[in-house]
Amino acid sequence: METAIRDSDFVLMICTPKYKEKSDRRIGGVGYEGHIITAEVMTDRNDRKFVPLLRAGDWREAAPSFLRGKVYIDLRGDPYLEGNYQQLLGALRGVLAQAPPLGATPLAPISRSIDMVGVTHQKVYADFVNAALRTHQAAKNRVIVMKQGGPAAQLMLPRVEEDLQLQGRRVSELNQEIHLFASESVAKAGANIAGLALAIQMNSVVPEREPHLDEAFQKLITEWLPVFRSEVRRELEARSGAV
Repeated sequence: METAIRDSDFVLMICTPKYKEKSDRRIGGVGYEGHIITAEVMTDRNDRKFVPLLRAGDWREAAPSFLRGKVYIDLRGDPYLEGNYQQLLGALRGVLAQAPPLGATPLAPISRSIDMVGVTHQKVYADFVNAALRTHQAAKNRVIVMKQGGPAAQLMLPRVEEDLQLQGRRVSELNQEIHLFASESVAKAGANIAGLALAIQMNSVVPEREPHLDEAFQKLITEWLPVFRSEVRRELEARSGAV
């Protein structure tokens, strides 16, 4: 298992409620696999290698703790949607910058006639959302490591802390950049996302604050990410019509 995960270009993770149960309880091979993946992500910073596929249930009940903040591809149904399968192929072929975003429908495609400034803005918006989700992923990793304790956890904690600080700074920097060019509604939604990302980061200091961390994350993905995506879509469509 260690060799296969290390040597593979991609690892597809089939997420179901049963998989989540085994992974979170560190049961059998699934539990061991979770340790290996968490360690490789923190050591090599190569989280794009691991592609979560949702096959049953909703994301909250099917995603292991170490994947909760990660983007995933929805392959539920028999058969699953062809468009979602094409998204998986795009991610594996390197066509997509990231796997499809968590939660609501992704941003609408940009018109072919849009100028390069608009394309650059869209990339900043996508990077901002991904950084916010990765802040949550890093914060949850921090809590998991602190809960585990022991010598191994002490070795892993500095890497986790470094990743969390990196993602937090990224959110802050992109939020400041967005405020320089975005519409007022997009900037407002971005500020709320940045504030919740900071709350997630601060509430990972001790495991006892994890419920507050989870509360901030739920507010992020259910309230402000949908608002942000909607306002960005409106802004980009308006710009496309003006070009």
